[in-house]
Amino acid sequence: MNNRYVRGKRGRTASDWRWRKLSQSIRREVKFCEVPRCPDTDLTVDHIIPIDEAPDLIYARENLRVMCRTHNGQRQDKCTDAEREQVQARIRARRQRALHYYQSQEMNC
Repeated sequence: MNNRYVRGKRGRTASDWRWRKLSQSIRREVKFCEVPRCPDTDLTVDHIIPIDEAPDLIYARENLRVMCRTHNGQRQDKCTDAEREQVQARIRARRQRALHYYQSQEMNC
């Protein structure tokens, strides 16, 4: 069994040490459910594009959001095309920033 994720009742879930640390960090930064006016404080970190669909994005912050357990459970493994495109756009932007950074470092050498 791969220790990066396990098969649960509703598909794959991240379960390793790296995931737990990342999840805690994100929940410290974002203290509310993404769903407007949701008062619930029992928060989880949700993969926007499900792990089954994109296991390579399991630790990508661009693919993560904070939701309460209730809303995360209602959402299950659903992802709209718009959500998918937003995640991909954020990943492209991050890669572009990294490329510019490394290019500027090479010029300073």
